[in-house]
Amino acid sequence: MGSALRPAYPSLFDEIADIEAATNAITEILFSLIRYVKSFKCPSALDFSADPENYMLLVNNEMNQTFINQVIQMTKLRAEMEIVPTYEDLELKDKKHVVGTAIVRALQNTRDRQLELYIEFKAELIHHEDPATALQNLHTSILACTKRFQYPAELDFPAHGRNSLLQTDKNRRFIDQLREMEKCREELSNVQTHSDVELEAKYRDVSVAIGKALQQLKAHQREVYEKSSKRSSTI
Repeated sequence: MGSALRPAYPSLFDEIADIEAATNAITEILFSLIRYVKSFKCPSALDFSADPENYMLLVNNEMNQTFINQVIQMTKLRAEMEIVPTYEDLELKDKKHVVGTAIVRALQNTRDRQLELYIEFKAELIHHEDPATALQNLHTSILACTKRFQYPAELDFPAHGRNSLLQTDKNRRFIDQLREMEKCREELSNVQTHSDVELEAKYRDVSVAIGKALQQLKAHQREVYEKSSKRSSTI
């Protein structure tokens, strides 16, 4: 026979080489994450003028550029991590999970800081608004948020059976919704009614709207958790 036949299945050497390449890719992503986090100097303020009612939307300008670049870089790392193959290797799977979780946490920390800066931004706006306008704007914002709420059929909970949400991509949107309502509650606490009867009535209306929104979200979380617990107990 002129040319040697190729083996029908990859050799052990090829499998080891593939696993080593994937391990190196994950290590490189981890080093990039560490470098981005250590070198990032978070600004003391952000420009939310694109949409004052949506803290996730930032104007692409010089003031926000460093922050936006950080989010983009870590989002790219997450996308790179998702396509790294594990070849059913347990050690490689574990390493991918650990580094992937670190990226999700870093992104969540960035979002948390964005929310903190947004609360400061809104508090400053409220300080310069008359209370009636501030309450009306806040009420309108809450109603708009609740219309955009998403109620996922599945959420990630800890393995030890506790109704708390893990910081995962699957939970990200739902956690953001909870935090947005908590943010509205904090904004409301900054509004001064000055013992005005009408303002106090409006204040109560806004407070009730926030309470109902949080109640709906937590009721859904509890429902999904109970279904998940039942499935786990039958396995």
